[in-house]
Amino acid sequence: MIYSDGPGNSGRGGGGVTVMPEDDLLGLVGQHPVQREIPRWIGGLGHELGHALGLAHPPDLDREPLAIMGRGFYDGYPERCYLTAADQAILGASEFIDYPPTDARFVAPTIRTYAYAGGGRFVRRERRGRVGWREVGTDGGAYRFVERDGEHDDRFELEDAARHLRIRIPRAGGMSTLSADEGVTWAPLYEVRETSSP
Repeated sequence: MIYSDGPGNSGRGGGGVTVMPEDDLLGLVGQHPVQREIPRWIGGLGHELGHALGLAHPPDLDREPLAIMGRGFYDGYPERCYLTAADQAILGASEFIDYPPTDARFVAPTIRTYAYAGGGRFVRRERRGRVGWREVGTDGGAYRFVERDGEHDDRFELEDAARHLRIRIPRAGGMSTLSADEGVTWAPLYEVRETSSP
């Protein structure tokens, strides 16, 4: 996280980095010319940090009015603001966030990696019942997915709600498929093979 102290009023987060402008610094010390409530600025940091960790705005802001990734940080933080279930699933599978197990023993994640041509890969991480997916593209870009409910013996089904994408990864390797219309139609994506290392 970087407080740049540069002019402006719009923080940004993505790809593991959050940059916050001068307005946020003023807000954190109660000196913002319009919004002097410090919790609003702490909540705003949480919102942008969420973007850095792969969270998106809720698809329907009216249904999630106090979600921190929606508008909740403006006047709901900290008492009424919350993470949605989808946000919790993404954060629970993040490499950056770990909850200590109750018995204080480390539980190593189970990792499955499906590589495709050009150096890209899909990585499935599971630890203590929490599952998350990350794609590292051939251009180095990283994308996060939630594993959709429902067990399939032959495939994993992933969803990126913010980009309205679904992807199917064959468990044994083979042709992955992509849907941009909520699973109505599917098109070939990448030939993937399971590899032993992420």
